[in-house]
Amino acid sequence: MKARTATIAVVSLLLGMSALSVGGRHYADSKASQKAPDRPAKAKSQESPASSFLPVPTEKQDLPPLEGDGLAKQLRALAAMENDADRIQGVFDLVSRFKPEDWKRALSNECLRIWSKPGRPEPGGVEQLLVAAWTEADPDAAMEWAKARGFRGFMVTTAWIGKDPDALLDYFKRTFKNDNNGNVTPMIGKAIEALGNDLPRIARAIREVPEEWKDYVTLHARPTFKNLTMAEMRPFVDSLDPPFKTQGFHLLLAGLPGHEARLSLLREFPDLVEPWSSHAVYHEWVKSDLPGALKSLEEIAPGKTRESALRGALGGLARQDDLSLLFSTMRRYSDEIPEERMAGLIAGAVDNDNNRSGSMFIPDEFEKPETPRPTSGNAAIALAEVPRIQSEELRAQLYRHVITGWMVEDRAAAKKWLEQNELPEGMRKEFEDG
Repeated sequence: MKARTATIAVVSLLLGMSALSVGGRHYADSKASQKAPDRPAKAKSQESPASSFLPVPTEKQDLPPLEGDGLAKQLRALAAMENDADRIQGVFDLVSRFKPEDWKRALSNECLRIWSKPGRPEPGGVEQLLVAAWTEADPDAAMEWAKARGFRGFMVTTAWIGKDPDALLDYFKRTFKNDNNGNVTPMIGKAIEALGNDLPRIARAIREVPEEWKDYVTLHARPTFKNLTMAEMRPFVDSLDPPFKTQGFHLLLAGLPGHEARLSLLREFPDLVEPWSSHAVYHEWVKSDLPGALKSLEEIAPGKTRESALRGALGGLARQDDLSLLFSTMRRYSDEIPEERMAGLIAGAVDNDNNRSGSMFIPDEFEKPETPRPTSGNAAIALAEVPRIQSEELRAQLYRHVITGWMVEDRAAAKKWLEQNELPEGMRKEFEDG
C-alpha cells in the first residue's frame, strides 16, 4: 500500500462523510471532477483540498506490537481521540504496520465494540477510516470481507470510487452476473452517488446491471449533481438503451438542483416524460418558491400528473424544519389527498426512533428530513391536524405516535399540551400513567 495515497483516501472519506437520509445511509459524497483532455476523470476524493494538509509520515518510535491484545489497545486509544487530525494520523501509523490478517482482526466484532456507540455510525469514525485504508491496500479483499459480514459494501464502494473508479466498475461487471442476493441495486446506487458529475462512468455503472435487475437499477441512487449543462446531459441520456434511458433521465431529474434546471430537462426530453416525472420538479420547487409552485400546480389538469406534482410538493415541505407550511398546503388540497397519506405526513413530525407507542409510520425516503429535527417545534401543530382524520383507529394511532415521541424529547411541553387539549375518550389515561 502506498502510504500517502492511503492517507489521502482516509482524509477524503473523513471530510466527505455526511449523515444521509434517505434510509440511514453514511457515505463519502465524493464528487467527480470534469474530464481533462488527456486523462480520465478522477473522483474528487483524490483531489480534495484536504490533501494539502495531510500528516507527514514520521519515523516510527517504539510503537507497541500488534500481537495479542496490542491491536485492541491501540484501537481503544484511537477511539478516545477527539481531534480528527490526530485520529487520521493514528490510523495511518497503525495500518502502515498491518499484515494481511490484521485487517480482519481490526474490524472484528470484538474490536468493533471498542469504538461503537448506540445509534448510527459517526462520520469519519475509526471503522470507516480502517475500511478506506483497507480498500486502498486490497479492495477485493475489503469487499469480500464486507459481503461475508452481511454488509453491502457501501463504505468499500465509496472508498474504491475515490481510489480507482474504473476498477470498481470492472468489479461490478465481474461479480454482478452471479451476485443476485440484494446487493446489486444498492451498490450501483452508492457508486452513482459517489461518482458525482461523472456521467460517462455513471452510464457504465448502469449498464453493468444484470438483465433481471434492469427495471430497478437506479432505485437506490440519491445523487446530487452540480453545474451540469445540457451539452453534458444529452449525450448521457442518448448513450443509454431502454429502459435505462428513461431511468437515466429521471436520475438527472431527481439530482439536479433547482426547479428551473429540472423544468429545462423536461422540455429537452418530452418523449421521456412520465406522469410521475413532475414529482421531482415540485419536490424542489416548493423550497425556493412555494407560491409559484402552488400556482403552477393549480394549472395542471386533474389526473396522474397533478397527483404526482402534489405528492412532490408535499414531500418537499415535509423535509423542512418548520412543518406549518406543509399542513397549510395539505389542508388546501385535502380533497385530493388520501387519508392514509395525510396521516403519514402528520406522523412525520415525530421520528419513529423517538416514539414508544408501538404505532409505527414509515415515511417515504423523499419526505424524511435531511438531518434530524427537534420534535417540539412541530408536535403541537401536527396534533392540531389529527382531528381531521376520519378513521377513529387512525386518529388514535397518530395521537399515540406523536405524543409519546414528544414526551421522549420534551416531557414537560407534552404534558402541558395534554392539560390544555382534548383527547378521545379513554386515551388520556394512557399518557397520565406514562
